[in-house]
Amino acid sequence: MHAFYRSSTSDTDVSITEAWFDVQDLPLKWHYPVGLLYDLYSGAEHGGDQGVQSKDDTGRKADTLPWKLTLHYTDFPFDHIFQLDDQGKVLLDAFVNSVKEADFIRNGSAKTVMGLSKNDSDALWKSVETRT
Repeated sequence: MHAFYRSSTSDTDVSITEAWFDVQDLPLKWHYPVGLLYDLYSGAEHGGDQGVQSKDDTGRKADTLPWKLTLHYTDFPFDHIFQLDDQGKVLLDAFVNSVKEADFIRNGSAKTVMGLSKNDSDALWKSVETRT
């Protein structure tokens, strides 16, 4: 998405690490699945971590689709979300943590993922990184 919108920004050299989304002024955590974010923030009244609910001009609940997100490249909300780094280490850490959590949920422990060799771990990350 960064490549698509970069040409629309006033600073075309803006880094992807500065990008973040919000829905009705609530920053979205990039490391959560989009379905979870939608469920969290599309059904409840605006109020901290309780989510948001769209209302039409009459004050009635409006349809929540399409989900209206705003892409920002300024004023990064450091107190709400982690910022990505140029080397991709934050993204790699989030990925590994998610895989370990999934392994634990599925198998009752994270031994499968933790038992991968360095080469296998690197190959797993490379496959995710190069997925088109």
